[in-house]
Amino acid sequence: MNHVKTYPPAPHDRAFTLVELLTVIAIIGILAALIIPTVGKVRSSARAVQCISNLRQMGTAMALATEDRRGRLPGPFLSGQGFGHLETYTAWDPATVSESNGAYLHVRLSPYMGIPADGATRRVLSLFCCPGFRPAGGAINSPSYLLPSGVNGTKGSSFGTRNGFTKDYESPFGYPVTDPNEPPLPPMTMMQLTALPLPPSRLWAISDAFKKMPGYILGTPGWIAGVPDNPAHGKYGNALFFDWHVGKLDSNGPVR
Repeated sequence: MNHVKTYPPAPHDRAFTLVELLTVIAIIGILAALIIPTVGKVRSSARAVQCISNLRQMGTAMALATEDRRGRLPGPFLSGQGFGHLETYTAWDPATVSESNGAYLHVRLSPYMGIPADGATRRVLSLFCCPGFRPAGGAINSPSYLLPSGVNGTKGSSFGTRNGFTKDYESPFGYPVTDPNEPPLPPMTMMQLTALPLPPSRLWAISDAFKKMPGYILGTPGWIAGVPDNPAHGKYGNALFFDWHVGKLDSNGPVR
């Protein structure tokens, strides 16, 4: 007698119920809501750290340039620096560059940062631009860093005259020729700088560009209008000071 071998029916894979599927989607949404802001904060922190590194490198180069100039600061410079929309800069030879082209940090400091002076080659020099800078109103021709336009004897470096920041002294970096009938203003020496009422450690040399910084001039047509109200890195702006340390700056001045 032949016996037919029988097997139990194979179990069928059970599909997700609608409730289970909605639960999984909800969990994924919760995890995304937790992770995405964290990733954003990490990226923002990384940009702030990179900005600090940029300023430290510029500070080291500036100190070396000052030493080579027998104690006189490099310059003269324009107040607006780090135009990110250019993306590339020409690294000129600072010994032969014209004054109009030489009024930028990347021209005067490149030789001290291992960047060859090559007038024919466009080079990406991202360290002269704040990585967290986002211009206001979609403007593309605004500077990410500012140099002081003057110094107030009791309040410190400023970019303008707002909030009582009338300048008692001109910019430590001087100012290039803008009027052919007037000579350029030469940069200060470190001896002149240390003779000011406030010590170099309280006078910022390069700062993140934002309109709530000390003494900022209210927006006008041109690149000034594209400067954002608030710092690129949150509550404070990063700044290089004239003792070459990097610190923080808010609307009232240096943050201790």
